[in-house]
Amino acid sequence: MEAVQAETNRRQKAAADTWCAEVTYAASQGFNAEKAVHDAIVALGGNELAVLKVGFEQLRGEWVTARSRPLDGPAQSQSAQETYEALLADIPEKESVILWLHGGAYWLCSPSTHRPMMVNHSRSSRTRVFVPEYRLAPQHPFPAALIDALLSYLYLLHPPPGAFHTPIAPEKLVVAGDSAGGGLSLAIIQLLLQLHRSQTTIHWHGQDIQVPLPAGVATVSSWCDVSRCFGRLSDFPNGSEETCHTYDYLPTAHGSAEIVHLPSPAWNPDLQKQRGSTQFYAPDVLVTHPFVSPMLAGSWAGAPPMWIAVGDEYLRDQNLFLGHRLLEDGVKLRFEKYTAMPHVFQGLLSHLKVSQRAWDSLGRFVNHVTGASDAGKGLWGRIRMHPKTLEEEEVGMEELKVGGLELEQVKGMVRKAVVRFAGLARKPGGEEIDIGTGASGAVALSKI
Repeated sequence: MEAVQAETNRRQKAAADTWCAEVTYAASQGFNAEKAVHDAIVALGGNELAVLKVGFEQLRGEWVTARSRPLDGPAQSQSAQETYEALLADIPEKESVILWLHGGAYWLCSPSTHRPMMVNHSRSSRTRVFVPEYRLAPQHPFPAALIDALLSYLYLLHPPPGAFHTPIAPEKLVVAGDSAGGGLSLAIIQLLLQLHRSQTTIHWHGQDIQVPLPAGVATVSSWCDVSRCFGRLSDFPNGSEETCHTYDYLPTAHGSAEIVHLPSPAWNPDLQKQRGSTQFYAPDVLVTHPFVSPMLAGSWAGAPPMWIAVGDEYLRDQNLFLGHRLLEDGVKLRFEKYTAMPHVFQGLLSHLKVSQRAWDSLGRFVNHVTGASDAGKGLWGRIRMHPKTLEEEEVGMEELKVGGLELEQVKGMVRKAVVRFAGLARKPGGEEIDIGTGASGAVALSKI
């Protein structure tokens, strides 16, 4: 795990078609985000004893756009600020920004790994993308990534002295992400909604700020249910975790439980005390929390417009159910389900016409919600797209609801999946365990 993490965090030179300006930024004295996040976790039902102290650190980020003319020779030697100014001069939409939170299961990848995706995103939206290098688990487990996402969001809205950019208006900013970054994008919206409900302000470089919501949210194959409950782990045999193996390349949820990780100093000491965690990212008792698994949020009322894309992948059903929850709470939604396509296909198979269609749709959404252009009445809706013909048809509400499941039923499935995953991880050879009966199973479920 550490070898893969190190490889995907390796700095890479920008490609010939890419503008890339690196920045570092930090919070000021008095930054109270950790307490605010802690209080929000507890207010939404989180076990206070499970909320780890993670602090905050200086972060690195990248401004990325597509070059209008790719380099035909070595890059000109210039400072990061000069690169940023050239980058800004080379894009049509100079007021809008996409804050992209990269995927990688919360423990791998970086802005460098995601640059090719960001170039496609920049082309389709005609604007700049900011990609923070948020802290990764298991060294920095939940809520470190959430605190870093909030810090990065504030950095864009209220740049401190010395920042390259001028303040970004919230109505010009879209929060977006793929895979785990998609889940993190949804989590920060849940956090902002709770900060508004509690009237909590964040101290940022001498100001107490009521942090506004962004213009919109976009997710690509979001990991919005960390437990991956729509399959055998929760006795749901017809779920996407079992039926989408033909199309997806991710490790199965069941198979992931059987991977043995050797002891390592990389483990966060506080999280290690609670081993039995199903993921590197968060303690088991918080997996059902809306900041960890946003699919389970109790309410999305007041959330900004959203664009969601998912393939026929293992994470399909959790995204379908999320879409249903958003529509139930009156959120404006563009939901796109791509037949027979794998996890984050837009990045891995960017040469396909269907991938370009997806990027174009996302760009149309960004331009619409930021006021750069009017997408018209056809923007909102729920569609299924054929990967070759690009023909569209409507996704029915019953499909979004994954066979009629209610929120409490799905919460129960998540609890069961967490306990079963942990049990498989402890059993030699990954034997099945019975959690339906017996005191130990009941106690394990009651703690989550």
